[in-house]
Amino acid sequence: MHIACNDIAVRGVKPRWIIPVILLPEKYTERLVDEITSDIDKASKEIGVAVVGGHLGYAVGLKRPLIATTAFGLSSEGSYVMTRTARPGDFVLITKGAGIEGTAIIAFDFQEILKEKGVTDEVLNNARRMIEEISVIKESLALFKCGATAMHDATRGGVLEALIEVALSSNLRIDVWENDVPVREETRIFAEKLMFDPLKLISSGTVVATISPERLNEAKRELNRLNIPYAVVGKVSQGEGVVLHRANGKTEKYLEPKVEEDELARLWERYPRKI
Repeated sequence: MHIACNDIAVRGVKPRWIIPVILLPEKYTERLVDEITSDIDKASKEIGVAVVGGHLGYAVGLKRPLIATTAFGLSSEGSYVMTRTARPGDFVLITKGAGIEGTAIIAFDFQEILKEKGVTDEVLNNARRMIEEISVIKESLALFKCGATAMHDATRGGVLEALIEVALSSNLRIDVWENDVPVREETRIFAEKLMFDPLKLISSGTVVATISPERLNEAKRELNRLNIPYAVVGKVSQGEGVVLHRANGKTEKYLEPKVEEDELARLWERYPRKI
């Protein structure tokens, strides 16, 4: 629910309605249905949206429930922002940090592997709580009011993929500095133990936004008021693609989407028997 509504919010539009489709394994229980619908009810109340329709059924071959949600919002003509509308000279700002959702998922799905590698229960518990940060509605609406020229939520492929999509769809270049990208301590620990790149880890909960120099301080003040962590990590210019300036001094250039390189998918392939 939260992730579907994030897609509306990063347009600068308040989500208002959702329609969930719930597909269940053939052998399902009434208790399972109650748990899912209770979670939907809880999430919709947290977000402030109404469930206005939906579908419930089973699908042959499913081993676990599958839920797809469509979210809706209303906007007056022209009163929204797109992924493709960054402008030369804009600064690039991201909220919260890299790998927010992915870190939480790893803490749940790879806990035994991480414990074997010396990760403490405290770190795992802190990481699991990051799942509570995946909504970006509040900060997205605030950034829109502060003049964000483009916004994107960093889902599959992580912060790097979100930057690539903003750059390519805007037909512009984004330079980003790895040292400036916030990475939580839990994410750093997991990345070291499991050997993955936090910038390529699914990161629902993170907004990538471009903002003009004239309105950057306004955006900073508003995010500070909302107590939303953020960092300015790069700049938009004429050109194409993303130029990533790594902490080790090397430079990488990306001229096409890399969504299939999400690190979480790679971890699931590497440890299939332990999930």
